[in-house]
Amino acid sequence: MPLLHHHQPGGLTPMLTAMTSPVTGGVTLGADVISENLHLIPARAFPALALYVTQAGGGSGYIAATDAQLAEYPDCVTIAQLPAGDPYWADELDFEAGAATVAEIPGWARGAQESWTKGSRPGQRTPLVYCSASNVHVVANALHGGGITGGVGLHLANWNLTEPAAAAEVIAAAGPYPVHGLQYADPGPWDLDVWSTAWLNNRSGPPRPLAGYGPPLNLHAAGGDTTVRLTWQPPGTPGLPAPAYYPVWIYAGTACTRAATVATYPRDAGPVTSWQGGSLQRGRAYTAHVVACGPGGSHVRPFTYASARFATS
Repeated sequence: MPLLHHHQPGGLTPMLTAMTSPVTGGVTLGADVISENLHLIPARAFPALALYVTQAGGGSGYIAATDAQLAEYPDCVTIAQLPAGDPYWADELDFEAGAATVAEIPGWARGAQESWTKGSRPGQRTPLVYCSASNVHVVANALHGGGITGGVGLHLANWNLTEPAAAAEVIAAAGPYPVHGLQYADPGPWDLDVWSTAWLNNRSGPPRPLAGYGPPLNLHAAGGDTTVRLTWQPPGTPGLPAPAYYPVWIYAGTACTRAATVATYPRDAGPVTSWQGGSLQRGRAYTAHVVACGPGGSHVRPFTYASARFATS
């Protein structure tokens, strides 16, 4: 990958070798290339091609592919050089000097796994982390330390291997973080790779609805002078744990808009089924909304809440 070695135009012999044997024993040959060198590769020269979707400093056109380039190669392997801009839908994360840091690996991997499961980007592959072969232990320790024990593979760089040796290593991949890609040469304007054909083809389908809590049940609201007491029951959504907390919104009147939101709301009611809040005006009509949330705001179904009207005295 191109952080430390800026690819310069070179000979075409390695590419022509790849072109003569596109798929070998469950392995697909290909290349990864930065945006400014893509034009040096003859169209459709490689059975598989990897392009970057983020680059250090942002923007595109140097390392990260432009929108036009990505449209020209819709089936390319996508690489996030930096996990900025929420690129959890990328196929790979680039871990090397100047790109993603070791601390960013677990968070990206979890996000990419969830993105694949949800079908956020139809056609996404299961996540790989690109790294030098000498840094395998660093990536494995980061994933394990982040509680990720499987579902994430590796794309290794080892320029001491021949194409057949690289293919054999990918075919024999095993363990919790299997090697599904191997970069084995740098001929100049691009890198040469082999990827697992099964990994390339294991792509996410159309977006799937997320499991989310229903509205809290039996919400009741009783207004005091400047307070409200709310009681409810858990939504009882099958397959999900008990909600971790319940955000409470209070709106002045019956128009539940942002402008009508009482200034000190929403508030987090915690993992409870009764709650009292204040900061209200006497003799006013209000509307309360209560939402069920999992840890970290998970399992929230959009536009799903319990609602109750009340008035202060």
